[in-house]
Amino acid sequence: MYNKRTQNTLESRDVSNYQKRKTRSTEGFLRHKQRYDQILERRRQIEAVRSERDRYAHTETKYNRNEYKDKSMIICRYFYRYGKCTKGDACLFSHDCTPLNSKDLKLCHYFVKSEGCKKTAEECKYSHDIHKFLCRQNVIAGFCNQGAKCQFNHLPIESIRRMDDTEKLKFCYNNKKFLVKSLINYLINDKWIKPQDIGVCDDIKGVTAIVTAYNKIPDNVVKTIPWYLHYTLLILEKDMNTMQQQKQDSSE
Repeated sequence: MYNKRTQNTLESRDVSNYQKRKTRSTEGFLRHKQRYDQILERRRQIEAVRSERDRYAHTETKYNRNEYKDKSMIICRYFYRYGKCTKGDACLFSHDCTPLNSKDLKLCHYFVKSEGCKKTAEECKYSHDIHKFLCRQNVIAGFCNQGAKCQFNHLPIESIRRMDDTEKLKFCYNNKKFLVKSLINYLINDKWIKPQDIGVCDDIKGVTAIVTAYNKIPDNVVKTIPWYLHYTLLILEKDMNTMQQQKQDSSE
């Protein structure tokens, strides 16, 4: 009797444990299945995005190829980078460009200055032909204060308008003095700041005064400000933060 009762108890426990294990196994399976379904769904979304991007890129490439069916209109990448091409005149692509390693892309600063360059045009590795280079003020602002007296090449206003900000931006590099002067003149002429408030524009007081005055301009007016003045503000804000950090470090 005792053994039979014990056996029944053990059997009932085994059944109970089996049901619990089965329940846990089922729950675990459902959790894993749900997780796996989420992973598959995420993969499908990623693949859909990639497929759309590849389709767009393929369409874009196809459009460009259709637009330039004549390869002679496309610049030869080897001639543009290195100034030479192994195929020479037999190359199907155009060599009608100034290579990146050409001296015509770099102007001799000594020749432009009053003291001049000690080397001749043939000896100097930089160009002495000023008229080959565009006037920065003409490209950035659309005008030049020197007018006909300017030694640099001026573009027609129609050509400047066709240039986007990215193309104009390269003329801003190493031209900080002109940009800051243009920003100061704008702020003074439109009465956003007084000349005495600026003082020396190279110190922290002057830079802070310029940045503060610019940031007080209403949004509707800011939209009408030339793009290169926005770029100048970013430069001055960076200078101001650097000066403030240096002042703080020196005081500690």
